Amino acid sequence: MLARTLAIAGLIAFIAPGALANDEENDLSDSFVREAGYLAISGVGALEQVGSSLKERVSPENGAGLSVRAGYRMFRHAAIEVEGEWVHDLGSGLKNPYNITCNLRFYYPVGPQDRIQPYALGGIGVSVPNVNGKNEVTGGWRAGIGVDYYINEHWSVGPSAAWVSTVSNDPALAYVSVQLGVQYLFGASESEGGL
Repeated sequence: MLARTLAIAGLIAFIAPGALANDEENDLSDSFVREAGYLAISGVGALEQVGSSLKERVSPENGAGLSVRAGYRMFRHAAIEVEGEWVHDLGSGLKNPYNITCNLRFYYPVGPQDRIQPYALGGIGVSVPNVNGKNEVTGGWRAGIGVDYYINEHWSVGPSAAWVSTVSNDPALAYVSVQLGVQYLFGASESEGGL
C-alpha cells in the first residue's frame, strides 16, 4: 500500500508541474540548475514496515535518525549521489540500522529560474540492521520522491519520502524514510549560466 502511494505521489510530482508550467522557456543564464557538486543533511522519521520473519524476533516501532548525502549534478535532469542513513531505533531488538546507497536522481525543474525542482530517485547499496545485538549485513535499495526549493544560488531546502528495504527476506527490514533537509550546491554563481 505504501509503495503504491509513493508511486502515485511521484507520478503527480512529475506530471502536475508540467501541466501548470508557463509556455515561455526559462532563461538558462538565470537558472538555479547547473553542473556542480552538492552536500546535504536531513533529519529522518522512519516508519517501520518490517517483514514477518523479522517481526518474530523483534518488537518494531517507528524511529528517527539522520541522512547525509554527497552528489554531483551531471545534467539538467539527472544527478548521482551517495547517501548514508542511520536510524537510532526501530524498536526492541532492532537497534541502529543504517543504509548506504548509490542513488540516481531525476529532476523536473519548474517555476521562475527553475527554483522548484521535484525529483524521483532510486538506488542500491548495503543495509546493516542490528538484530538482537548482531549486525546482519545484506544488500539494500531505496526508491523515493522529493522536491528541492532554492533559497538562493547555493542553498536549497525540501522534504522527501523514500521506501528503504533490504533485498533479502531474512532479515526483511523495510521502512518509509521521511526527510526534511538542507542542501549546499557548490560551483559558479547563477550569473555564469545554468545547464
